[in-house]
Amino acid sequence: PILERGGADPRVTRALGWLLGVVAALLGALWTALAALYPGPLHAAGGVLLLTAGTLVGGLAVAFLAARRGRSGAAFALVCATMAATWVALLTWVLPLAEAQKPIRPLATAINAEIRPGDRIVGYRMNTATSLIYYTRHRVEWAEMPGELRGDLCAPGRVFLVITREELAALPWPLPPLQPVAQRVGTLVLEKPAALRCAATGRIGPRYVVSAGLPSPRPASERLPPSPARARKTPS
Repeated sequence: PILERGGADPRVTRALGWLLGVVAALLGALWTALAALYPGPLHAAGGVLLLTAGTLVGGLAVAFLAARRGRSGAAFALVCATMAATWVALLTWVLPLAEAQKPIRPLATAINAEIRPGDRIVGYRMNTATSLIYYTRHRVEWAEMPGELRGDLCAPGRVFLVITREELAALPWPLPPLQPVAQRVGTLVLEKPAALRCAATGRIGPRYVVSAGLPSPRPASERLPPSPARARKTPS
């Protein structure tokens, strides 16, 4: 058997060399992608991620050196220990950090504390449709275009709008004076009071007024949550 040989086995050394190279390349590519997509969170959690990656790469490097010296049994034990240590680091440090970056659960908790019968929840260009429905246990209306969102906000009744800061800043018309409810990792929950109504004033968007007499809320929209494969249209 390979593990009982006294000299270095080229198959073990070659396999560990390939494994070390592939792991290092994947981690480097992952770090580059995260730095481009999430520079802020990556900077905050960089120490923990580097420690976890260093545990994996360092353990495999030591196992590779042991295999080159003919200690195949020690190399196998080092690979097992490295995998175990990496999993411990992932579960102890990395997974809690990843969960903390997910905004929907705490935002849903804030909505659940305020929502009343007849209120509506509207999500604008959200890619976490299922999570928002699951955690709020409430029907959610979805808007993919600015015109759809304007229609949802202009409808009678109280509305909780879930929107990211980037999408909020990109809207082609000003929002009404919405009340902030909660925010998490760049995602906001804003409340449109039931007393707020709007009337269309042409292409620049709606004009908002406060109404003393409130009509009954409209029925919930029948729009389905957007699927990941659905193409996002660019507003004209």
